[in-house]
Amino acid sequence: MGLSIANSIQMLNLQEQVEMVENTLSELSKTTQIDEVKLAKIQPNQIKIAEQLQVTQHAINDIIPVLDSHSQALNTLKTGIERLHINFQRSFIYLPITQIFRNQLTLNFLSPDDLQKVVYHVIEQGNLTFNAHHGSIPIVEFITKLLVLQQIDFIPSSQYENQNPQEIGRIVIASFFAVPQQEQTSFHVYKLLTMPYLHKNQTIQLSHIPRYWAINPTDNTTMEWHDPEESGCNLQLMTSCRDSPPLRTISKDSCLGQIIGSLPLSNCHAKYVSHSRVFVRQLTDNIWVTSSPESLHYLKIPKIEYRSSNHETLKISQQIILPPVALVNVTPGYTILCPGFTLVMIRTAEENFLQPHSLLHV
Repeated sequence: MGLSIANSIQMLNLQEQVEMVENTLSELSKTTQIDEVKLAKIQPNQIKIAEQLQVTQHAINDIIPVLDSHSQALNTLKTGIERLHINFQRSFIYLPITQIFRNQLTLNFLSPDDLQKVVYHVIEQGNLTFNAHHGSIPIVEFITKLLVLQQIDFIPSSQYENQNPQEIGRIVIASFFAVPQQEQTSFHVYKLLTMPYLHKNQTIQLSHIPRYWAINPTDNTTMEWHDPEESGCNLQLMTSCRDSPPLRTISKDSCLGQIIGSLPLSNCHAKYVSHSRVFVRQLTDNIWVTSSPESLHYLKIPKIEYRSSNHETLKISQQIILPPVALVNVTPGYTILCPGFTLVMIRTAEENFLQPHSLLHV
């Protein structure tokens, strides 16, 4: 019983000393900045600093300037990032606003997440569907081409509830989309190219020909574009136009109508070009057009035989005569050997859609 009481008294004394040390250390930490390392000796009612640890103290003294320099570098980096963030915000909105003012309709002012919401909202509301033919074109490109009008307005903060006293107003960009109808008239769109040809001993080339021409096979109504970009058209990626040209009928009094009808070209404009023995142009991967003052004799030979030896090539080659203006279809695996040039099948990134009459008629 006596031993238990003595232990209890010692435990109470020890607890009081620990609390005293904790309180003393707490007060010391509040009033002293720890920038050195020393040994401390705890005595009744006081803490006595015994001696300084020299090596550790030197290490702390050496590392403090490094930490200060790191702190300055971090502050500089933080300031630079904040400035970059502000500049990015300004440029992010400045560029699309400039494009809209130039009537270059765009959705680049939207963040990626908001852009995705807009795209899928237009698809859902317009009940749009896409087939495999358009797989190589981003959906955003399709939706952007459906823009017909964009309007930018500034709303001052006095006209709405504003919680930020530094906010002077908000910029509102309204975008209007024209969703195509599901049931609409089908047009065949062609890209028209002109080739020089010999006429009355002079080399000429037709001018003022539309770059693109479309025809409705049902009623033969047509549309044509001389400068598609001015109408907001992108006929290379997709047959879409912000402003559709007027519908017309094929007239025999127009140059294009005379070409299509194989009539004398009395209403066509032409320009003179420098004379050349032959003009060659690739239309698609394996289709070429040639124009020369006279008929051409060429050889159609297999590529393997052509590479082996000329002597063996002449035995199996096929001789063909081309008219002055002609379309040449290079069969895969064959080479067309003409005087001064060779025609082969070459993969092209773009295919030009043509009316053969405009090339074969002279």
